[in-house]
Amino acid sequence: FVLAYYNLGVAYQARGDDDLAAAAYEEALKLKPDLVNGAYNLALLRWESGDYASAQALSEDIISRKPDFAPAHYLLGMIYARDARTASQAAAHYRRFLELKPNDPAAPGVKAWLANRVR
Repeated sequence: FVLAYYNLGVAYQARGDDDLAAAAYEEALKLKPDLVNGAYNLALLRWESGDYASAQALSEDIISRKPDFAPAHYLLGMIYARDARTASQAAAHYRRFLELKPNDPAAPGVKAWLANRVR
């Protein structure tokens, strides 16, 4: 049932039904807490809805389970970059993202942020 809930979440998310997508991902994660892609998709939904604390917690959990999961480092960079007090944490996650995915389409923006904001 894990993949059924995950795929349902993907389908709901693709058509813009974020609440239903989140519920499906949550069900999948109840059955398989280490479902990294489900946790990441849920973290993205939380980020997009403005629930930054939940997005951060989910992303940190992903990194603890799979340290080389570049998208979670990128999301944590975005979360921490929102506050100047956590810019160093943003920079650390952005740098790790660039190490893992140097040719990602987001890489130029990350490099620009690092060049302009981190001294």
